[in-house]
Amino acid sequence: MSIAIAPLVAAYVLVAALLLSLNLTSRWAWPVKAGAVVLTTGFFALSYVGAVSLLGWPSRAKLPPHFQLLATKVVEPDAHAGTAGGVFLWIDPLDEQNLPLNRPRAFELPWSAKLSRKVSGAQEKLQQGQEVAGKAEAIDENDVPVDDIQRVAGPPPREGQEANGMDTVPFSDDGRNLQFEDMPPPILPEKGPI
Repeated sequence: MSIAIAPLVAAYVLVAALLLSLNLTSRWAWPVKAGAVVLTTGFFALSYVGAVSLLGWPSRAKLPPHFQLLATKVVEPDAHAGTAGGVFLWIDPLDEQNLPLNRPRAFELPWSAKLSRKVSGAQEKLQQGQEVAGKAEAIDENDVPVDDIQRVAGPPPREGQEANGMDTVPFSDDGRNLQFEDMPPPILPEKGPI
């Protein structure tokens, strides 16, 4: 649990304690009391999930199908420290006319050598002042060969050892579902006569 969430959790524990004390002394029927406890607990879970998305951590959700690449960072895996690495993208989703849809957002993808080379190439274009667009095609988990499934955390198992039950994320090792290209100009509506 993050230190930023600790005050939120403490506030909800206080609200739960107040609800419990009020339920013990009130004359309401037990079904009403139980409903209040269940409803409050549900709101705790919903607000926790909502608060985590406000912390600014990169999303592990699917990339939008069309986006402008703003910045990247590739973190190599470190077997000594036990980190799996990652590819971080700061993107701006685009609509069909190549115009921004929303605010920029950070995304995290599992690290692979081929994906990191592809992203590093796109970052070089950004550093040269070029605008870069990206396309992310959805892939079916069943279409990804077992060898292409990347580990989310931990070093790879040594020869003769079994994997230690780490989670896996289906993401193609060759980055076939992620392409970068020069940013096309926005498609503006036709102007009528003045």
